[in-house]
Amino acid sequence: MLFITKQILFLWELKERVMAQIELTSKERGVLTEIYDWLEAFVDYNLDFISEDGEETDAQRLSKMLPVFKRVLTKEASKPKVKTVTVEKTYTDVGDIVDLILHNPHIKDYFDANIRHARESVNPNYKYCLSSTNLDDVWVCDDIGRVMEYGVVLAKTNGKSYNVCSIKEQSDGTYKLFIEGYCSRDGYMESGSSVRDYLHFDYVARCIGYDNIKKIE
Repeated sequence: MLFITKQILFLWELKERVMAQIELTSKERGVLTEIYDWLEAFVDYNLDFISEDGEETDAQRLSKMLPVFKRVLTKEASKPKVKTVTVEKTYTDVGDIVDLILHNPHIKDYFDANIRHARESVNPNYKYCLSSTNLDDVWVCDDIGRVMEYGVVLAKTNGKSYNVCSIKEQSDGTYKLFIEGYCSRDGYMESGSSVRDYLHFDYVARCIGYDNIKKIE
């Protein structure tokens, strides 16, 4: 995962800071402690997962790094060998916190990835979806027969093409669309020997707007 890779890079940079004997401010230590707690929970939840290719997973790699991270956060701050002046910024309002996030790519990527995953994990509560190929019209329904019939009627009426998709929950908890077939003026056509991996439902819904999704009765 992208955000896990970013966290690994962040831990490496933290190691370099400690090696250079640069003290952590109390604010930085608090932020890093929250990141550590989240990573520890991620490892606990995913450690038993086995990848399909047999390669070491992110959780397994992180489990080896977390003890070092923990020691860095809990030990006393190192005293620099040279005289330095440390100026600690005080974050007093929401604007300061937003500024901190936006100007720290590691923290920003962490939040962006988690926000996206949260959106993609919202259950659409329907089994099937009909969407125009340019994603300007979207319908949902629990009856694939009704979806196919409605798609063919629309295609013959306006000349557009439509994707008939199933909505399936993935192993990471997100909901994704798989193309089961296509509707055109010539009728309904199956997608082939296997359904085609398409897009996350959230992406399609945001293209048209959640409030503009219609239900096939």
